Amino acid sequence: MVFSAWGHIPNVHPGMAVAKVSACGWIGFVPGPPLIGTIGSLTSLRTARFLLPCLSVVIVLVAGTAKALRGERDGSAASSVI
Repeated sequence: MVFSAWGHIPNVHPGMAVAKVSACGWIGFVPGPPLIGTIGSLTSLRTARFLLPCLSVVIVLVAGTAKALRGERDGSAASSVI
């Protein structure tokens, strides 16, 4: 869904949009596990693992503000509220 949404953003070449999404995914996969391990070493593994769902909720809330994901292609307000 993310690749599709980014591929339909106006005035952005679909190939460039997919590359940006892939880069964001890479950033999450490469430093994510060492970061969780570091937080687990500093606090506890339970605390580090608790952060994962919390950060996921933050990502969902922030993604809800993205116009491209709501279908606002021409800059006008969407007819429905998320």
